[in-house]
Amino acid sequence: MRQHQDNQRKGVLGQLVGHFVYFEQRMWRRKDYKLVFNATDVCELYNIRNDPEEMHNLFYDSQYNSIKKEMLEEMRAEMKRLNDPLENWVYRIIDEI
Repeated sequence: MRQHQDNQRKGVLGQLVGHFVYFEQRMWRRKDYKLVFNATDVCELYNIRNDPEEMHNLFYDSQYNSIKKEMLEEMRAEMKRLNDPLENWVYRIIDEI
């Protein structure tokens, strides 16, 4: 990433594993959108090009269902590759879209 080389990645996975909080989060960040999966709370989706301050959560806006599903599938694939124990929660949301 620091060398700005094309490595064929679609996004970057971030993890918050609840050391100081009571919940776990996963974040999938691409150039255009950021998705935050909250295992026990409201999920988030932001168009970071149009909303860089992340003020408008689009996760529950049906106009963004295809982007949301695409990003959840990308994030789940990366979580599965890393044997992330929270991966088995994500498929439930994908199936509901």
